[in-house]
Amino acid sequence: MNALLVLLLGLGFCTATLCQAEVKLLLPLARTAYQCNENIPLTVLRSGTPAKGSGDLGLKLTGTDGSCLTFSFPIGKAESRSVAHLQVNGWLLRPGSYRVEVSCDGVTALTNITLHIHIRRSDFKLINWEQGKGKGRLPQSLAKDSAANGILNV
Repeated sequence: MNALLVLLLGLGFCTATLCQAEVKLLLPLARTAYQCNENIPLTVLRSGTPAKGSGDLGLKLTGTDGSCLTFSFPIGKAESRSVAHLQVNGWLLRPGSYRVEVSCDGVTALTNITLHIHIRRSDFKLINWEQGKGKGRLPQSLAKDSAANGILNV
């Protein structure tokens, strides 16, 4: 009798865990650092018995500065597995770290991304070639190594 009770409890536990919805958030480019001038692709995989119904797919981006973007997408009925491809426009986000949260069928998946500014910073400046004109020489501050490159190290 005890063995039958343990078997029924174990079977009930396995059925409950196997029938739960599962949501995975993937970054297709396999990186977490992006620039402000590019799209950020996100892939949402959902599976399990509850995933067969229709509902809403929620996307939430939370910045470290307290900013928050929340989106809701209607999703239709699915087979045992379904995939949703989302893109976030990096032009509309500030540089910084973001927590990406996807929720569907009562299950949540998380990941973190970092957004960097796309303008490169440099210590070099272009030379004012007009300054040396007429004197037959280049400016004194011009380094010998940088003369071939046409840049002035300040």
